[in-house]
Amino acid sequence: MKQRYHRIVIFLIVSTCWGFSPKRQVEVTSDEIVKHIKVLASDRMEGRGAGTRGAKKAARYIKRQFRSFGLEPMGKRRSYYTSFEFTADVALGKTNDMEWSSKDQTVKLKLDTDFRPLGFSASGHASGELIFVGYGIDSEEPAYNDYSNRDVSGKVVMVLRYSPDGTNPHGDFGKYAPLRYKAMTAREQGASAVIFVTGPEDDPEENYLMKLRYDQSFSDSGIPVVIITQRKANELVSLAGENLIDVQKGINENLSPHSFEIPAEATLHVSVEKIKTETVNVVGLVQGADEELKNEFVVIGAHYDHLGMGGRGSLVPDTVAVHNGADDNASGTAGLLELAQWFGHNPPKRSLIFAAFGAEERGLLGSADFISNPPVPLEKIVAMMNMDMIGRMEDSTLVMGGAGTSSVWKEMIESISEEYHITPKFDDAGYGASDHQSFYLKDIPVLFFFSGAHGDYHRPSDDWEKINAPGEERIVKLIRNLVTQIADADNPPDFVKVEKAETTSRGFAVYLGTIPDYTATNVVGMKLSGVRAGGPAEKGGMKAGDIIIRFGKTTVENIYDFMYALQAAKADHPIEIVVLREGVEITLEVSPGKRRD
Repeated sequence: MKQRYHRIVIFLIVSTCWGFSPKRQVEVTSDEIVKHIKVLASDRMEGRGAGTRGAKKAARYIKRQFRSFGLEPMGKRRSYYTSFEFTADVALGKTNDMEWSSKDQTVKLKLDTDFRPLGFSASGHASGELIFVGYGIDSEEPAYNDYSNRDVSGKVVMVLRYSPDGTNPHGDFGKYAPLRYKAMTAREQGASAVIFVTGPEDDPEENYLMKLRYDQSFSDSGIPVVIITQRKANELVSLAGENLIDVQKGINENLSPHSFEIPAEATLHVSVEKIKTETVNVVGLVQGADEELKNEFVVIGAHYDHLGMGGRGSLVPDTVAVHNGADDNASGTAGLLELAQWFGHNPPKRSLIFAAFGAEERGLLGSADFISNPPVPLEKIVAMMNMDMIGRMEDSTLVMGGAGTSSVWKEMIESISEEYHITPKFDDAGYGASDHQSFYLKDIPVLFFFSGAHGDYHRPSDDWEKINAPGEERIVKLIRNLVTQIADADNPPDFVKVEKAETTSRGFAVYLGTIPDYTATNVVGMKLSGVRAGGPAEKGGMKAGDIIIRFGKTTVENIYDFMYALQAAKADHPIEIVVLREGVEITLEVSPGKRRD
């Protein structure tokens, strides 16, 4: 008995020294999937908002799982973490004051009582004569111009929120109502600053001020922008012998612009600061079993962050509550962990990189950082599998995005899906609002697994009890078999750039096929992470890395300027676009395409 014990001890010691470990049978199970989701979508994770305490707890949980599965760390300094910085919010800086002076008096306004800067305001000083310009709309269709016969160059304009349609976003003037649009219009007209006010027709509260919010834009509006209370706005317009309620009623009833000079000069000092924070990707490696093929890699990814306590991105934005994100995307992360465990004990020929991405909800920031700072050369990554919301499958239907990004995908999927009683719904596009897009833009074949939308999306009600765990088990096993085929194949999958017709969305009648780079910081203009194959932008010579700084006559300082300028463009009418390419201004002629229903 003692000799047998010694032999076992010697075997274990030698096995450890040689790098062997006794294999343990593992399997993808619905019980383990639910276990992971329960942890990640628990209230103690506080909704896993990027950069928050809850997200850090979730990252630690994923790290511990990776370590227990035997994955090698791929982060910096032999860590599983790769950290990156992003802008999480905005806050008021030290100097924010406002006053106006008429011939009789000087009135100083109180911050957060009488006025407040808006989150997209530029920081700086502005002063000038005051002009009221109604709703601040300059529109060809319908024909309506609040700036007609008004020179506002160097002046401060007062602008009503919303439009003659009231608060209806779908009316004739709906697309001109966003405050960013109005600020851009004022800037293009030469105004030095904008003062917004909510008209009494839209809200009778005299002392209402909008909250300071960050809108995740590349940059600010280019000029100072504030909002003041109706009470203070009435004090100003009364200097011109006007009354705000009568002015707004007259505009709305007659659908006729009404602007006028206010015999006063306004002075503003605005300071809005962006709050930076850090979050992490959690990345681990399963070494391939083949001496040659292990130098090629398949990335398996899922984002682990969600919306925290709600706010921006939530479909109930005024509700402060934990948004647990069981399906979005604790379900995908649970799938990632199950696959990491299985492949940790059953490595294929090629190596596998398991990546739990942070800050996807902030604009695919985690996957973009992975691509910008890859742990292996990008040309060695042969494919990327992305799981985002795979926990609510109904009728055995699974959406598979990126199905056209390799010529082998559909046949491969169809040969496996029947075994798991799954009906694939193919979407050829490699683009999409999830992390696979970052890889597709680098000519890497991708597959995106998505079990479908539901009424709990981006709401506090997305809880673990609603997960279809047996359905997710089938999905994860399907993905496991796909990964095995890809990783064991003699040749890697080919890459196909997908040409996809644009469909109507967001009220745009035309499209260019540009893909914004949401990770761009301190950029004036709109930086591109790519252009769609065969789209107008590509045909016109635009490229990834270009920074659009002018669209026709409009100066582009951020993504909103670009969107508003595009909104006014016409299909098949060439337009001059100026881009910065490696610091050099290049003028291109691009013909926007017509969107199809």
